[in-house]
Amino acid sequence: GRVTGDLSSVTLDSRIILSDAEARLKGALTGLDGAPLIDAEISLETVSLSGLARRFGATLSAKADKPFSLNGKVKGDLAEATVGLTLAAIGADVRLDGRLKNLLGAPSYDLSLAVSHPDFTAFAESLADGVRFARRDLGEVRLRAKLTGDADQARIEGIDALLGPSQIAGTVTARFDGARPQFEADLTAGAFVADMFLDAVAQGGGGGATQSTGTGTAVSAPTERWSRELIDLAGLRGFDLNARIASKALAFRKYLFEDVTLRLKLAEGVLDVEELSGRFYGAPATVRARLTASIPPTLGVSFSLQGADMRALMIDAAAIDAVSGRLNLTGQFSSQGRSEFEMVSALQGEATLSARDGAIEGIDLGRLNSRLANINSEVDFIALIGGALNGGTTAIQSIDGRLVASGGVLRGDDIRAVLEGGEGRATASIDLPRWQLALNSEFRLTGHPKAPPVGLVLMGPIDNPVREIRDQALRDYVTAKIIGVGVRKLLPAITGNDEVGGALGGLLDALTGGAGAQPAPPAEDGQPAEESPPPEPLPQKLFETLLEGLIQGTGN
Repeated sequence: GRVTGDLSSVTLDSRIILSDAEARLKGALTGLDGAPLIDAEISLETVSLSGLARRFGATLSAKADKPFSLNGKVKGDLAEATVGLTLAAIGADVRLDGRLKNLLGAPSYDLSLAVSHPDFTAFAESLADGVRFARRDLGEVRLRAKLTGDADQARIEGIDALLGPSQIAGTVTARFDGARPQFEADLTAGAFVADMFLDAVAQGGGGGATQSTGTGTAVSAPTERWSRELIDLAGLRGFDLNARIASKALAFRKYLFEDVTLRLKLAEGVLDVEELSGRFYGAPATVRARLTASIPPTLGVSFSLQGADMRALMIDAAAIDAVSGRLNLTGQFSSQGRSEFEMVSALQGEATLSARDGAIEGIDLGRLNSRLANINSEVDFIALIGGALNGGTTAIQSIDGRLVASGGVLRGDDIRAVLEGGEGRATASIDLPRWQLALNSEFRLTGHPKAPPVGLVLMGPIDNPVREIRDQALRDYVTAKIIGVGVRKLLPAITGNDEVGGALGGLLDALTGGAGAQPAPPAEDGQPAEESPPPEPLPQKLFETLLEGLIQGTGN
């Protein structure tokens, strides 16, 4: 390089060249005999930022093993200097403009910050080792903010950020003069996609095999749904936090919270979710939780949901679209464990549920009740079976139940339903560690207590169970009653003998629960009618005629 000047001022154009870096300073230093001033251009370029840091005894993430450059201008004195710096690192462009004050005393700064990167996924993965997102097309990064502070405190205000699909605005403050750094945040967000960051956490933990759902979600492979990697919460003991976040929407997997308010407090390794409230499936919802960075970590959660759209929730949670109504759900659970799997396997607590103003699609118990009541006067086998058991809706007056969790398995032994034309009972087992659902339910006709129940069984994975409707016993019961009525109507015409028809009809009544044969009417003079002689034995041809008549009759 080259340096010229005297004891009061210096002009320089110097360059420092290392094997993997080059630095340059070009400008003038004046007032060296009184109040020094600087007006200079600076630049630094290296093929590896982490390699350069190692030269000065610092260690950076392996992600920083990439080119880095800094270019800018500095002008001013030790009391106040203006700076304009441009940095290029990990594919991002960073611009800092503003003032530095009191450089030899208690330095402070007042800067504007602008950050941009064309790919949020690549940017986020470059910040830490082991972070990997399942989805690659999450959008760009743009950030503008104002930075002020000194050695003891910092304030970032006027935040206007686009992090992939999520927009964030607000203010963050920090203090560094206590036992731990203390942060305060007041942020607002548009539609915030939590999956982006949960993907990074899941992948960064170094857990078992994962797979993408195609929506940006990284989930464990089917054989290992819950990670067994140790949960490391030591970082929660390194700082304190008070945060309030208001978001138009919070997307998590298939679920969407709307009009969300989140209040967090972290102190001495205890994270409290003081409030997570908003609208969930069209209904007000609140969640409170506490996570403690103990050994093993502990978790407590309570929640309340009032009047949710049960059909939409069941479609997303279990791919079931046959139930609608308004769902109320409250619960309180706790757990502890060194891994996600241990946490789920140690879950305990209870929840209560109720539903109102809904319907069950695919069966019409009210219609079945009324048609069975009138079966003696109207025989319509196809319409009855096809219409009542294979279509229509049954109104839900109420569903009430209680789920108790122990060892990660939720059980409900007495879930009751009051329906239009019927009532039901169910038992349920939700095995979270194995991700299996077993639900057995029966529905009975209130107008026909002797009729067999209709069963509904759900078995298999919680989010995709196999559904089975067990209605054969009721179909057989209805069929028997209809055949009994048909026989009573057809036998007299087939046999030409009312008493033969009545006797056989009475036998069928006894077998099927029918109305029975009617007594012979009295004679016109009020005296009992003369008894007819016993019928002759029916020949084989008569049984064949009877069978043919029944087949033809049930089609009329």
